[in-house]
Amino acid sequence: MASESIILRTRDKREVEGTAEVHRTNPASRTAYMVGFPVAGLILGIPTIFIPGVHFVAPWALPLAGLVVGGYMAGRTGVVSDVKGTCPECGEAFTAEGGSLGNDTLYVRCTGCKTPLEVVIPE
Repeated sequence: MASESIILRTRDKREVEGTAEVHRTNPASRTAYMVGFPVAGLILGIPTIFIPGVHFVAPWALPLAGLVVGGYMAGRTGVVSDVKGTCPECGEAFTAEGGSLGNDTLYVRCTGCKTPLEVVIPE
């Protein structure tokens, strides 16, 4: 993972600079996740047809779960960890864990005053 410069933004649009470890997922891996998880669910679901009781749920539930997990993994464009910065609210330096990049906005909290800060990755 590479350490990159990021922007930490409060809800009232005040911004400070910070750093974070950013691991980006390439499009080929995202496509492989999108196809691989449903196929794996289908492959794992077929043998359950012969198991009494399980054959009512597992043959369709495992491929469906593969679609859900594959869709989530395909929408995840990267992972942010080890977010470091200075809180604009209290002025305290903090370190936060981070999370997944994707369609949703990533927020971290200051360890001192618990202010939510949006993590913005400059393009």
